[in-house]
Amino acid sequence: MALAFDVNSGSSTGAGTSLTWSHTTTGSNLVLVVGILTADNNTDFITGVTYNSVALTRINTAITNNNRRNYLYILGNASSGANNIVISASGSTSIYASACSYTGGASSPLDANNTGTTSGTSLTTSLTTVADNCWLVGFVYAELTVSAGANTTMRGGPFNNTQMFDSNGAKTPPGSYSLITNQTTSDHMDHVIASIKVPGVVNKSRTSLSMLKVG
Repeated sequence: MALAFDVNSGSSTGAGTSLTWSHTTTGSNLVLVVGILTADNNTDFITGVTYNSVALTRINTAITNNNRRNYLYILGNASSGANNIVISASGSTSIYASACSYTGGASSPLDANNTGTTSGTSLTTSLTTVADNCWLVGFVYAELTVSAGANTTMRGGPFNNTQMFDSNGAKTPPGSYSLITNQTTSDHMDHVIASIKVPGVVNKSRTSLSMLKVG
């Protein structure tokens, strides 16, 4: 089974304690990844994210280099159809969020993750995949309009500087891979990225040993 991009959506709100919008998925073995930016004093406001009332798992969070905060959340076996993404916060904050769903993912899809930051025009963030045929996916916040670098595809978000992005393809063999985003002038730019995996396959060497023991 191979991963494939399904759909992107996003939304935002001014000062508030929650953000809700509808995200419509199609296909099977769905993985949902949600990126979030909060804009107030690097406080860890986000207390949870749900899709169709099922809780997502926080992958990572990072304080941006201008004291905002980026988050990345993930859910395996996400429901198909039109369902609400609900982000909850412990206090009033501006929330900017984007989501991508993928088909063909593992039920426990998280492989590896990392964060990156720069005050320049280009940001490269790398991670080392553990499983074969992973996709890389991430969320970027930039001060200016962001664009894709090499081996990177922008998927969209509530604004042109707050977007999801991914590798648009599987990475093989396991190893170190990168996602790259650019902006025209040196300024703040931050990533939270992860690799997501396909369902596992039978380990042939273990199968062979079992057959030998039985015989």
